[in-house]
Amino acid sequence: MKNVLIPFFSPISDKSNNELILTVLKKGGWNSVEPDIYLEISEEEQKETNIWIFIGTGGTENSVIQFLNKIQPRTYPNLVSHNLSNSLPAAMEIRRYLEETGTYTKIIHDTIENLANTLDQEIRFSSVSKKLQSFRLGLIGNPSEWLIASNINEMAVKHTWGLEIIQIPISKVIEKFSNEIGSEIYAHGQKIVQNARKVYRSSQQLKEAQLLASALKEIQLEYTLDAFSIECFSIIQQTESTACFALSYFNDVGLVAGCEGDLPSTFSMILIKLLVDQPSFMANVTSVNSTTKTAILSHCTVPLEMTEDYDIYSHYESKKGVAFRGVFEVGKTVTILKVGGNSLTEWYISTGSIIKNHVHEECCRTQVEIQFSDSVDYFLNESLANHHIMVLGNHKSQIKSFLENKMKKEGES
Repeated sequence: MKNVLIPFFSPISDKSNNELILTVLKKGGWNSVEPDIYLEISEEEQKETNIWIFIGTGGTENSVIQFLNKIQPRTYPNLVSHNLSNSLPAAMEIRRYLEETGTYTKIIHDTIENLANTLDQEIRFSSVSKKLQSFRLGLIGNPSEWLIASNINEMAVKHTWGLEIIQIPISKVIEKFSNEIGSEIYAHGQKIVQNARKVYRSSQQLKEAQLLASALKEIQLEYTLDAFSIECFSIIQQTESTACFALSYFNDVGLVAGCEGDLPSTFSMILIKLLVDQPSFMANVTSVNSTTKTAILSHCTVPLEMTEDYDIYSHYESKKGVAFRGVFEVGKTVTILKVGGNSLTEWYISTGSIIKNHVHEECCRTQVEIQFSDSVDYFLNESLANHHIMVLGNHKSQIKSFLENKMKKEGES
């Protein structure tokens, strides 16, 4: 879908100033098409175009309505205004008129200097929401029995996000477990062994981990999954292997994969991937210190793309299979996210920085201590269950804006 900015200026406005405004937007990557020129393109091309009605000045109300009446019927014409030349007052008048005539819209507003970035963000948010409408999240097995506060209402989630949960028996994984190792997964396995700081697992254990990853890849393709979460401990009991290697692999290659059948946490990882295009670390919160505003996150799998070094180790609780002791770069800024609740409409988000990597034999293998920018009392008094998600970089503003925008639309619908 092509995005087109259609500008409207009053006939008595300063033309040189109008050109200056459009030049600023063009530098931000937004080209404009005059209304008369747009009307000359074919109806088919119009259908493939997402138009943004740019209210350059006041006195343009009637011109905008006349233009909209000439093009293909739209339920959501995007109105764009800025902070000068009575742009916003005109946009407000147009928005109300359209509402009274049965057409819902909203105003995208910012300063001229920031407007291009705001429009880019609006497109990203719209794209993410659209992808979620056809998103297929596989639940392989069941949520682990200890996740007593991590249940969801699938119908409510479908209504809010469009997300479809695909139930897949754990037996499907077991059926495919003895198949051949996929070539890409084999190559990945060779690479991580070569690049590991230390390897504490045997070649047979590494082979079994790759066989399990290959079985999960077959299931992902068979069910056309966009992401999945797996009941990890059932796999350990039935195969003597673990899914830690597989989950690390899938997140590294861009397909979100979560642990323990935890759907809220996996959904949080999905949002991060769609919004900032980065892998994320799903972890237990194993320790907090309210005085220092620090917390330690730990788990037995981590996308190796996020780490600066790693050891190949065993799974903590079972001492079986293949897991990773990842080492993060100290000083890196991180964002911590958790989306939860029955309909996945509650969330927590904060930022911090990595201050230390820990090695404790009585915790999951990857252990990272975070200095939070906010109080960590949330984890003790208000937490949305255990698992939380860490992503490198400060993405709080973008993720929070997306969630607030989404919840506002839900409230209006």
